[in-house]
Amino acid sequence: KRYLNPYDIQAVDGVAVIEEEVCETSPSARFNNVLHTVTANGEYDKTTQGIFDNFLEVKCKDPYMDAVILGHEWLAMSDRLNQEISHSQNYIFMRYLPFLPVAFHMLFASNSHRRIQYPNTQYENFVKLNKTLNLLTSLLSGVTPATKRNAHTKVAVLDILPLLVEIMQPNIRPVNTQLYSTKEKEQLCNVVSTMIAYNLTYQQRRSPEGQYTYCLEPNIEEVVKFGGLPVKKQMTYATKQLIAREIELEKMRRSEGVTTKENKEQKNPVEANTGDKKQQSTVPRHKEKLQPKKFDIVEDQPTRDFFGRIVKVPLKENTGEQESEAEENKKSKRNNCVLWYKFHEGYTNAIRRNIQIKDLL
Repeated sequence: KRYLNPYDIQAVDGVAVIEEEVCETSPSARFNNVLHTVTANGEYDKTTQGIFDNFLEVKCKDPYMDAVILGHEWLAMSDRLNQEISHSQNYIFMRYLPFLPVAFHMLFASNSHRRIQYPNTQYENFVKLNKTLNLLTSLLSGVTPATKRNAHTKVAVLDILPLLVEIMQPNIRPVNTQLYSTKEKEQLCNVVSTMIAYNLTYQQRRSPEGQYTYCLEPNIEEVVKFGGLPVKKQMTYATKQLIAREIELEKMRRSEGVTTKENKEQKNPVEANTGDKKQQSTVPRHKEKLQPKKFDIVEDQPTRDFFGRIVKVPLKENTGEQESEAEENKKSKRNNCVLWYKFHEGYTNAIRRNIQIKDLL
């Protein structure tokens, strides 16, 4: 009734009927033409998505933006209708969905030609949402238990991660850590501890231009920063490399500390039952199992010829010198035992294991 012209209506038996000969540019004709076109199409969701992606690009003479506000109210009403239809399966509300394009036509239509883009905002936001959720899942699955108990997904996005991005950018020099002052060492230690607690680090990547850069992994900046904003000043390549190296060293120290503590807590079951509190040996455990190999004493064998017959060696005149020489030969044979080693070529991944250099020394 708002868009109907009273001069276009005639009464037939007390019922208002629109005349057939109506100007095509009149509001009533435009209203009915758009309503008929949208109803014949039937793709209400795609039409609504296309309107949402393009109506803000239309130039209209509306200094107070009343048409934009009214258009958002129509979109909100359409969302509530779709929600009610999906939840309650009450399809009687679908009769009101075609009026959304009609309202936008009456608010934003113009005679000038406008370039319309295919609606893809919903799909792009859907892909971005899934990517963000996967990133948060991988981030929260690797944090320490003390941090995870307070890091809910919503709390992390709104309260923790935005401030964490600023905390991870300390003002330190990209030089050797031995040249740092006490304050700089404390800042570096805090940054390393915080990034380990939230399972963050810097990884080296190669850009399409062929340059190597250190990127945050997982990249939480994609979650907390809006697109299109100017990029803030980033840390230098050397600083990120230094932080990444300190993170790896700290992880190794903590892992080695836990392993050493577990080895100390292990006790010999015999000592535990008898209550023996003897001082433990300082020899490493892998060396305690090593035992010296016993070699058989090689005794003197008689001299034989080519046919295996024993050859008698003439005795020397000085029997005392002969006996002493025989004893020395016997001792030298005992001391100079021959050790044989056999080398097997090749290797297999089934028996390989990582060991530390200190275990071989």
